[in-house]
Amino acid sequence: MVWKGDGLAGRMREAALQEIREGLEEIVLPEAQAKCPKDTGLTASSGAVDETKNGVKISFKSDVEVKQGVSLVVWLHENMSYTPRVAGTGPKFLEGPFMANAPEVIARVEARLRTVK
Repeated sequence: MVWKGDGLAGRMREAALQEIREGLEEIVLPEAQAKCPKDTGLTASSGAVDETKNGVKISFKSDVEVKQGVSLVVWLHENMSYTPRVAGTGPKFLEGPFMANAPEVIARVEARLRTVK
């Protein structure tokens, strides 16, 4: 019998990463962009799903620092005392949608992995 596990592992990893990427792009990112504060220099359009060395990541970007070493993105996301001008936006604009939709993204990955041969 010929061992084919290494090839299968690679195909499974690639399938899982593709489903994670698509889940983040199709489900999490649009919701996070809708919840991203609209009354600052940070725009919802800065949200993106990007490739990394070991997979994918979802993030918002800003070159603006509110104080040394703290970007506007981090400050807006973590500052629970911040009150945005637009209702439905504000702190935890990425974490909330990510956590709420994680079960759906995981289910998509599981379903896809069952099809890998």
